[in-house]
Amino acid sequence: MAILAAFYVPALVWPPYAQADDERLETAIKAAYLTKLGDFVQWPPDAIHAGPFNICVLGAADFGDLLERAAAGRTVRTHPIALMRLSTMDGAQNCHLLFVPMSSSSDAVRAMEATRGSAVLTVTDRQSDPSGRGIINFVIHDGRVRFEIDRRAATVNHLTISSKLLDLAVNVQE
Repeated sequence: MAILAAFYVPALVWPPYAQADDERLETAIKAAYLTKLGDFVQWPPDAIHAGPFNICVLGAADFGDLLERAAAGRTVRTHPIALMRLSTMDGAQNCHLLFVPMSSSSDAVRAMEATRGSAVLTVTDRQSDPSGRGIINFVIHDGRVRFEIDRRAATVNHLTISSKLLDLAVNVQE
């Protein structure tokens, strides 16, 4: 029940929707999701050690200070969240969650190929090319920030997605 509350209660504080023309609100919601998704994914036992839970952002995602504010004081299970900005895939092996923004379509395809089979939760932003979509792909659905989940890709990366998160997805690919 506590895990369920961890996602649904903050959803009341950060509404799970945004008008497409309100980019700052949309970005704030995505930042909040990125800091909460890890609570609803199970990694292999040896994937997250005693250190922080690393959320990596590849390329030029413009979160301003919104991602830092969303991550401040938060943990994924008992691991404090650490943010890493990557200009290339160098260092991606240290990521637990890798976010690839919408503006990086070719980067998304390369990132999905580079992380395939490793215990990395890939999250993309409105990727239309199936080969560039992460395990979780943000979409705008009825003017709201929502997400799709690819369970097959999660399985390939040795991750298990919680049924609670699957229930919130607008589309789950088996």
